Amino acid sequence: MKLEKAAYYVVSQLVGATLAGLVLLSIFGGIASPTLNLGVNDLRAGVSAARGTVTEAVLTFFLVFVILAASDDKESSRAESSLMVGLVLAFGIFVGGPITGGSLNPARTFGPALVSGHWSNHLVYWVGPIVGAVIAAYAYMMLFRKVKEP
Repeated sequence: MKLEKAAYYVVSQLVGATLAGLVLLSIFGGIASPTLNLGVNDLRAGVSAARGTVTEAVLTFFLVFVILAASDDKESSRAESSLMVGLVLAFGIFVGGPITGGSLNPARTFGPALVSGHWSNHLVYWVGPIVGAVIAAYAYMMLFRKVKEP
């Protein structure tokens, strides 16, 4: 993927997540709650930033690896591919929820954080998913990349 197309995707996700945060603000804005924070992920009590970052990286690794496999598999139907991705995402949220909130995407945490002003442990939700995604992409390419013959 070219850099400008990747930048477009990143900006689009950040804008979309911010708009979602604004929608949440319009729905829940009048509710006074120190724990609401418009859905911003945060580490649970007793979870270190390092543990949170590793959790987000590992879960994002699985998600991105399955997305790459599902989009690359010409034998699977679109419905099967979507189901695989959805199940891995649900697994990531189920496992990561009690630890980090199960973000698996920096934009997912950025939008609500921007709107609510709740930035606690925010770096965890950038470093973990980015590292996990990069490792997954590299691993997938090394394991399944088709070598073009000259």
